[in-house]
Amino acid sequence: MWTMLMSTALAAAPAAGPEQAVRAFVDAADTQDVSALQAVLHEDFRVLARMPDGWSMLDRATYLSLIEAGTFGGVKRKTRLDSVQSTGELATVVGSLSSKAATFESSWTVVQVDGAWKVVQDATIFQPK
Repeated sequence: MWTMLMSTALAAAPAAGPEQAVRAFVDAADTQDVSALQAVLHEDFRVLARMPDGWSMLDRATYLSLIEAGTFGGVKRKTRLDSVQSTGELATVVGSLSSKAATFESSWTVVQVDGAWKVVQDATIFQPK
């Protein structure tokens, strides 16, 4: 009985924290895994990006369609997470992503919904190399 109670308690616990949610987001984008992205992105997800020609904002549907079309993602990037600030169900993760082609200096906003951490915003500065 004790084993059954412990298994139930472990299954009910959140599977990942904010840092793991960001890593899952990056890995899914890098591999263009739309299903994995749908699982880790909040329904109100958005990207706010500083591109060479100015600021750009993408909603969740647009971002996912660009991943699916192969316009975004598909390149493995080195991930560096510098800090995680968390207050209850809200967290900010700061770090960078880099590949041979570009660097992204990023701040991700992550929220806990029904026990799961979801990325709600990716604010990034895109720097081509």
